[in-house]
Amino acid sequence: MRIGELSKTTGVSIATIRLYEREGLIGPAERTDGKTRVFSEAQKRRLTFIRRVRNLGFSLDDVKALLAFADVHEQDRVSLVERIRSGIASRKRDLTRLEKHLSSALKSSSPSDVEDAFPIDL
Repeated sequence: MRIGELSKTTGVSIATIRLYEREGLIGPAERTDGKTRVFSEAQKRRLTFIRRVRNLGFSLDDVKALLAFADVHEQDRVSLVERIRSGIASRKRDLTRLEKHLSSALKSSSPSDVEDAFPIDL
């Protein structure tokens, strides 16, 4: 599939697809005789995985580590899993706090400013 179709089906912008290709997160696309990029289903699956992990708030370094998971030494895998677990726990805490603040905002009289419903340190 061409880069525009890949962008539409994965929800990843064309510029970001090119960046991920340059960074080696997805393999280089095949090229037609007219130099058009053509991406495979495997590249589409990988790009979808990357988008989902990034949407969860993980860094590109985390994505790279996850993609290399099978190729790293067992001790490095343990470190990676602990790093990812820590990130997951942090996101869970943030979401729980946000949920509590939303519930409080619903129960209180209308705040004069929507920002009053949420603390700055959230």
